[in-house]
Amino acid sequence: MVRHKVIAELETITGGRVEIAEFHTIPFRLRADVRNLTIHGRESSSEAPYVHLDRLVADINVISVFSFRFGFHSVLLERPTVHIIVYPDGTTNQPQPAVKKASDSTPIEELFSLRISRLEVQRGELLWNDQRVPLEFAASDVAATMKYSFLRRHYEASISLGKLTAGSGTIARSPGEQRLISF
Repeated sequence: MVRHKVIAELETITGGRVEIAEFHTIPFRLRADVRNLTIHGRESSSEAPYVHLDRLVADINVISVFSFRFGFHSVLLERPTVHIIVYPDGTTNQPQPAVKKASDSTPIEELFSLRISRLEVQRGELLWNDQRVPLEFAASDVAATMKYSFLRRHYEASISLGKLTAGSGTIARSPGEQRLISF
């Protein structure tokens, strides 16, 4: 039941078709373990999917039981692959979220807002058209928000990081520094 609820929520947020091979929980540790999570975008069936994770392990931190708010103590992503295709007409394979606007006066819908004490990405890869970029890092004090603009039909993400370690070095960031990403 929880697996189907997670799939439905991810499909609503991303607008893509979501598949999860395995979903396990350890209730007393507040841990979720997801295996082979795939989000299909607008790419053809012969191409790599929009997003694929071999494994996601999340230790959940309940912020408020009454308002059903939670964050994460830690999130581990094993072999994540993000595949972005830019087509000749300038469109991409990114799916559009299936969310409904909260009201007619709100042209932007918040898709998610989350906090993670520790995020670790192992053996990941970003595929941008034919370019491959390795992703392997650990970050602390991560805060992320993603919104979707219905008028401009694009996503807007805000990410705040504490300490970021990539490869053998640490990339220093000012506390609370944010980067705005639009795509």
